[in-house]
Amino acid sequence: MKFLRLIGISMVLFLLCGALSPVQAAFVRDPSKPQSELFKAIDKGDLDKARAAINNGDDVNAVYDRDTMLCWALRNKNPEITKLLLQSPRLDVNKRGVLYDSFGEWERTPLILASHMGQADIVALMLQRGANVNARDRTDSVPEARGNTALIKAAQRDHTEVIRLLVTQGKGILVDAATKEGETPLSLVVALEDLEAVKMLHTHGAKINHQDNKGESSLLGTVLHKKYEVLEYLIANGADINMSDNNGQSPLMQAITYNAKEAKKTYNWVEKFLTYKPKLDFMQLKGDGGFSAMHVAARYGYVDIGKLLLDNGATLDIKSLLTGGTPLHTAASANQIDFAKMLIKRKANLEIFDKLGSTPLLTAVTRIDPDMVEVLVDAGAAINVKSSVNPLVTPMVFAAGNPNPLEHRKNVSILKYLLDHKGDINFPSSNGLTPLMAAAQKSDTSDGYDRASLLISKGAKLDQTNDKGETALMLAAGVGNEKLVKLLLEKGADAQKKNGAGETVMAYANRAGKTGSVSALEAKGVKQEVPIVRKTVVVDALVGTWQGFHDGLPQALYTVVLNRNGTFDFNSRLTPEALKNIPKGSINPVIAAQKGKYTINDDVMIWDLVGAPPTSMKWKLDKGMLIIDNKIRLKKVK
Repeated sequence: MKFLRLIGISMVLFLLCGALSPVQAAFVRDPSKPQSELFKAIDKGDLDKARAAINNGDDVNAVYDRDTMLCWALRNKNPEITKLLLQSPRLDVNKRGVLYDSFGEWERTPLILASHMGQADIVALMLQRGANVNARDRTDSVPEARGNTALIKAAQRDHTEVIRLLVTQGKGILVDAATKEGETPLSLVVALEDLEAVKMLHTHGAKINHQDNKGESSLLGTVLHKKYEVLEYLIANGADINMSDNNGQSPLMQAITYNAKEAKKTYNWVEKFLTYKPKLDFMQLKGDGGFSAMHVAARYGYVDIGKLLLDNGATLDIKSLLTGGTPLHTAASANQIDFAKMLIKRKANLEIFDKLGSTPLLTAVTRIDPDMVEVLVDAGAAINVKSSVNPLVTPMVFAAGNPNPLEHRKNVSILKYLLDHKGDINFPSSNGLTPLMAAAQKSDTSDGYDRASLLISKGAKLDQTNDKGETALMLAAGVGNEKLVKLLLEKGADAQKKNGAGETVMAYANRAGKTGSVSALEAKGVKQEVPIVRKTVVVDALVGTWQGFHDGLPQALYTVVLNRNGTFDFNSRLTPEALKNIPKGSINPVIAAQKGKYTINDDVMIWDLVGAPPTSMKWKLDKGMLIIDNKIRLKKVK
């Protein structure tokens, strides 16, 4: 919001940098210091006494309370005394003065001060006396090397005549000298809608395509203008309408978020800007960028601007270079209901997967947004869909297993809506996890019970197994959800079923240490198990480090280390290529990590995990490749 920032800066500078009245300035004086006759005359605005003091040899370069005589005269708005001082051959026109008050202190040359105050005739005289036109000021927070020049100060206050004098009479003037924020005199007067000053500066060499420290172009300063003369001039004289800032955003994208309180002016500017034919689908992977103007409009819910962009040819389903998501993904993640409805009405594709493996519906579910879920489901979004990256996620599995207890009611609401709209209650994720299993393995037993009981009442299969051979009963017993264990048993869950490693639900209950679950199982005739003792069997050809991928999941690299002593280490993590296109810090690159002991029983490999149930899997070697469960393919790392 460059324009508002300029106003704020200008007001502060007005108060701090020389617009003080004599009364305001007086409170910073030190009365213990002696006052020269010249200073007394300046203070009282007495021209005759000032002339007499100079004729009597008073020092025109004297400093009182750290400020110079010339600066005192300027601040006291005594033009005749100021001109008198400038006539003195003894005057050092570049001698700096320091003003200070409760805000701090700042130091500047008389030329900078006069330019800031808009004293054009005085500026002209100073330039004739050889004032340094490129000198910079200094404040408490800004060193002289990054301070403001006379031209910058004149531009900040929009003193057009002073600007004219400086650029026409200031020898060697740096017309593109920048503030500490990287703003030039041209960008400052652009924001102030001063076409005359814009033309003057440009004629004297100011660069139209200058970018400030954020990479923003001068075009952005025209967004809130009442007229578009400055915008038209800049573009007619070579302004780059697609120049991106430090975050890869073009002026069009920057303008969309320029000032939320001035939505109508922003819309009008965008409408005008589109007549110059900017690239509507412009995207650049830079900084936090990688999004298009449509993504930006969707993020902030600017429906009218979104319609305007689409009407002028923006791509409806454009994919972000960073996330791979469409504007509908963005609207779903930002709870922009009206924008999502507009996109759907325009026939947006509901089933595109982003780089995190989510459709817009999956995005809405993972954001725990029941309202957006309803909008997307009502529009026909597929409910029975699996994430293309995360094998543990489907819309219903996520809603059933979400661990956040503060969002329990919202997750139940989502579950009910999905079930009422042809959601398959037994539809599993890629690892075989069903919604009932996801609810059963929740560590928060009350939330898990409520969701599981809902699913059971709707007819969920009790004995369906995941890829480890586990049932909902086993998972509930494993997390100590005694209430759910009893409910599942009452509803007829099979308590004698074994997982892939040969264990029954009793082993899970014993590991959890919940006597209530154990008693309920014993009441159903389940006997205590003798701990399974596995004979360590190691196949020489398997010893070593293996790496590869799960079918259909090229984003996740699997690493398995099988040691000769029967121990193993396993981890899966997102590849560098996948992380490159995902917002930094938005996701943990390590998907899973496990270790323990392993043994081989013919074509079955069993992992006894540390702190978790054992898991079994089918394995085979085929032309040097280790294939697990016919879906994970690993090659030995030499």
